[in-house]
Amino acid sequence: MIKKQRIQEPVKDKLKNIHSRYITPTECDDLSLPALIVFQGQRGSGKTHAAVALAKHFERRDYIQRTFLLCPNTDKDKDRDIFSSNLRTLDDDDVCSDEMKFSTALQQVVERVREDWEKVEQQQNYDRAYAKFLAKKPLTEKEEGLLISHNYTEPTAVVPIKRHLLILDDCLGTDVYSQARASTLT
Repeated sequence: MIKKQRIQEPVKDKLKNIHSRYITPTECDDLSLPALIVFQGQRGSGKTHAAVALAKHFERRDYIQRTFLLCPNTDKDKDRDIFSSNLRTLDDDDVCSDEMKFSTALQQVVERVREDWEKVEQQQNYDRAYAKFLAKKPLTEKEEGLLISHNYTEPTAVVPIKRHLLILDDCLGTDVYSQARASTLT
């Protein structure tokens, strides 16, 4: 037990000290997001049920606005029903249960998340540039170009930050967890 604690404590400390602009603040008792949460157990031990319960918890607290589900090795209808009927942030377009399309679907998830964050960052950049313009502070060429492209109009649309949840259910045999090959997640 002592050896296990010596390994776990440094890992826990390192995870707590990771700084990212994508961190979502949560209540004290909850994890900071993004986080890696793994449910491991034998078949029928409740891993999928636990994932649904955790996702519902995140939804209730508005930590997530969009959920993706990739479940390549399971009964398509069963998993889709379990998750879709319980999660309001899961859209049918964000579910992949075809093993042959798994890698492509995973890449598409990464692209969709990037697109969502790029929209937010573009809006934030314009808001900052406009605030500098109003304050008559010097602008960079990039900021000036951004203001010109928007005709110096006052920012009105607020692009909400979308926080995402990716559920990988029953991915045994896929390359998602492989360290030997390049993975979309690494």
